[in-house]
Amino acid sequence: ISKERINVEFTKLLCGQRNVDIIREYFDVICVFIPEMKPMKGSDQKTRWHIYDVLEHTLHSLDNANDDFIVKMTMLLHDIAKPHTFSMDDRGGHFIGHQARSAEIAREILNRLRYDKNTTSAIVQLISEHDNRFDSNPKKIKRILNKLGPENGKRLIAVQKADNLAQNPEQVRNGLQSIIESEKIMDRIIAENQVFSLAQLEISGKDLIAMGVKPGPDIGRILQQILDDVIDCKIENVKDALCSEVLKYL
Repeated sequence: ISKERINVEFTKLLCGQRNVDIIREYFDVICVFIPEMKPMKGSDQKTRWHIYDVLEHTLHSLDNANDDFIVKMTMLLHDIAKPHTFSMDDRGGHFIGHQARSAEIAREILNRLRYDKNTTSAIVQLISEHDNRFDSNPKKIKRILNKLGPENGKRLIAVQKADNLAQNPEQVRNGLQSIIESEKIMDRIIAENQVFSLAQLEISGKDLIAMGVKPGPDIGRILQQILDDVIDCKIENVKDALCSEVLKYL
């Protein structure tokens, strides 16, 4: 069976009804074309934050995902490296670096199954960031929006909700409330067009060149520093003020 056909059928399965039941029932079949999932079954997380093994946590998080295919695939693969990064001490189980390793494995799987570059890039990015908590902090939220963009920023909220709801309910209530509050803040930042990207600055590379900055890496470096200052509320996004701020970085 061609990889393209598997792609089409698996995408329909993942977005269809009873997706979790089907994956659970036919897990061995799924592992024929995603063998990387096999170690997840029976992989005890040995931590108070989780009441399921890695596979069951994954399936519960998938069940909590919204209708966005990218979010669904993110939930399926977000912890795929946990069995390979597991370590244990007197505080319980740890999975140091599982986010980055899961993202690497996900990229290999998505490329093998012929998913397009934009879809693959979005899923890999979300897996890399899935444990990057917002903490209801507007400045942190703006930096995540700067890194991911509004569409994937909102997807990350959906990913963290689904992930949280699949953990130990006695341990994660505060985390869920923080995610919900962060979503409200993110929506407000986007709706009010608050500054979180270089494109929103009232100054551009052309302005810097006109001020004597030579074209090259310094342009991007200075603009990013200016953006950081605006996000940190050290300066208003007003052209005259921004031009004066540029002089500090020359």
